[in-house]
Amino acid sequence: MEFHSMSENDQFRTATQECPVELPPPPNHHRWRSFFLTLYMQVISSEEDEKRMFKHKDWDFCVIHSKHETDQQAAKGFIRLLETTLGIFGTCNGDVALGENTLQAATTMIQRSSKVFVLATRHLENQSVPKYVFHSALMQELQRPNWRQKIIPLYPRGPKYTPLFLANIEGLSIGNDSRVVELVSGAISLEEQMQVRARRDRASLTFSNRLRELRQQRIQEIQGVILGLRREYGDDYNPNEQVTEVNFL
Repeated sequence: MEFHSMSENDQFRTATQECPVELPPPPNHHRWRSFFLTLYMQVISSEEDEKRMFKHKDWDFCVIHSKHETDQQAAKGFIRLLETTLGIFGTCNGDVALGENTLQAATTMIQRSSKVFVLATRHLENQSVPKYVFHSALMQELQRPNWRQKIIPLYPRGPKYTPLFLANIEGLSIGNDSRVVELVSGAISLEEQMQVRARRDRASLTFSNRLRELRQQRIQEIQGVILGLRREYGDDYNPNEQVTEVNFL
């Protein structure tokens, strides 16, 4: 059962199993118990935040597309199709987090993807279509000779429009799902898929180990805080006054 949905008694029982502490007896026990649970909840919430923020940096493929709504939908649909049918991992430039190193993040996405699918529509170079902040620079980088070998154009309605930098690169029409899955399966080799999966597994393991170490460190900090407050102020003290000063995030 998720910790947040437990009753307070169950929360206390679970927390003390992982973080054994000696709390004062009544009548002030309930205050120390509340303080202890607040600190433990900080540890749980902090860990949940870190899990939400964790992102892999290795993919079987990525999709480059314009910011036009139909292209974004087509890219997401293509990713879902391959992930559900082939069990491979994909991302797109719409997933790149904006910030100081946005272009670097987009470049890393391409560098660490086995194949780069480019959604070749007129929106890709249409000046009236709003661009991602890194769009122009990324289009330039895609023309690198060492990247061309893993680029595959995608044509939603057949090769009616091909950007100049994609000329002479064989592409895929994505109107027929079963045919696309078969062609992509042949384009991304099993060896490449295994390499990506191995890198993702190593990254997940490293992240899990780091979380485990941080959790143990925070548990020890809780034990130290409670012991220190009891020694300094005594058992009659209300430790909840310290909540704003003690933070494990």
